[in-house]
Amino acid sequence: MADALQSRFRSRKMQRLVSILVCSVFLACSDSSGPEAESDPILNVAFVDDDAQLTVVRTGRGPVATAVHNVIPFAAASGAVAYFTAGGLKLYHLDGRVDSLPVPFSGAQTSGAISPDGSQLAYVNRGTRGQVFLHVTHMVTGQRDSIDTANRLDEPAASQIIFSTPVFSPTGDRIAFLLPNSLTVQLFLYEISTRRIEVFPVRVSVTLFAKVVAGWPRWTPDGSIRFLAWRLENGSLGDTLAVMRIFPESRDRQSEVIFAATPESLGIEGVGPYSFNARGDVVAFAMQSGGHVGIFSMSARSPHIRTLLFEPSTSPRYPLLIP
Repeated sequence: MADALQSRFRSRKMQRLVSILVCSVFLACSDSSGPEAESDPILNVAFVDDDAQLTVVRTGRGPVATAVHNVIPFAAASGAVAYFTAGGLKLYHLDGRVDSLPVPFSGAQTSGAISPDGSQLAYVNRGTRGQVFLHVTHMVTGQRDSIDTANRLDEPAASQIIFSTPVFSPTGDRIAFLLPNSLTVQLFLYEISTRRIEVFPVRVSVTLFAKVVAGWPRWTPDGSIRFLAWRLENGSLGDTLAVMRIFPESRDRQSEVIFAATPESLGIEGVGPYSFNARGDVVAFAMQSGGHVGIFSMSARSPHIRTLLFEPSTSPRYPLLIP
């Protein structure tokens, strides 16, 4: 297996990988006169290239795995990436192993999340009458629990469910996801053992956003949920993109902006998808211009962007950080 993988890594396709560079792109919140940034962490990044091939690259070390064609990464697990095929869910490990799991194709309109212990898969879907469902599936038995959130989607929110990627708490006992509507952003908290679901509005600064869209949360070890928020204008990004944080256990549950920048400074033209790492301090995204995967590191000393560079013909999509 190792020899076969090494042979594939030498293929013409893999030779497109040039290097990992640090861009000379610094956000307004960085201090160019301050101390040098901390060393960037080693990351495993899964993405789909222009040949519809799922590939995993380790930053600074080149490709570590090449999976299959015509699939989209659905969720990340420890050292693996999950994707759906006609035969069900597959779990592709970085060492080349592939597990077939008894989870049928979900028809999900969002990306999914895998619990910290790797036993459960969660995703959000919309019903035929506009209901929003949270589905939790056991990855060994295939048993699925579907929870109706009892929240009717209004017209502006109907197309925004694609941003409602769920996330497990660090202990794996709760699930959270965001749902934007025309007036606010709602945060759904689901307790697995009791099947109790709580919904409350996320207060986003009205001075920052006129019509807010938010999604792709990450529940970090410090107990906060980080997520991306932006203003949507005719299906495109507005003039501000922000990483926000909320502590669901706090009394007022007030959200705060960790940083905000213009999409142009990040090289972003689309509205996602995005992927946080486990600590919530690194975000991966597809850079529409130039066909790159951008990795934004929210270093406390010097926030900066680095990119995975490819030949111009390569257009990576659906980037996903693998823990």
